[in-house]
Amino acid sequence: MCAGRNVVIDVGANVGAFSAAILSECPDCRVQAFEAIPAYARYAAQRLEADEARVTVWPFGLGDADATLSLWMDTSNLGWNTLVGQKSNANMKEIPARVMPFDNFVERRRAAGFDPAHIRAIKIDTEGAEWRVIRGMHRTLAALCPRVPLLVEVAWGPAGHPEWAEETIEFEWLFENGYKRVDLSRLKSTTDVMFAPDPAYKC
Repeated sequence: MCAGRNVVIDVGANVGAFSAAILSECPDCRVQAFEAIPAYARYAAQRLEADEARVTVWPFGLGDADATLSLWMDTSNLGWNTLVGQKSNANMKEIPARVMPFDNFVERRRAAGFDPAHIRAIKIDTEGAEWRVIRGMHRTLAALCPRVPLLVEVAWGPAGHPEWAEETIEFEWLFENGYKRVDLSRLKSTTDVMFAPDPAYKC
């Protein structure tokens, strides 16, 4: 378990590109990366091996329950792997994906030295399952004072997301718990959205 005063959480690490960029641009940062596809997690760990003292790649995803879910993996597109919806093309195959709430991860890893107070930013890129990840980190987010930035890839946008009602519930939770409101109705397709801490919020 890497320790440090500046921890970045990478949810949906894929093959480790975002984690690699953080480690390169922020020498004082440590990364906790989560990837539900075992082959990608292994690749990311190998890719980041030179920085193994500063990064841990966990071979499971984050969600709202301890569970094994069905994940659709596109064998021709590294970036298209989803826990939401159904098979969308002939190249996709269904594989089991282990997930757990981040809140549970935090509690289980405290004894090994993980302190959530050191978290400085969280990136979530889970191809539609953003709401599950956020729901599974309510306790941790609510305890962080000040709040930390969340960079979230919001899949499809309001018109296309098959679970937009669930997404909206979790985004509203963020707005009610220390984050600036974002006009999500303007999203027309998959878009990276920064949920920034609201400086007026008193935690």
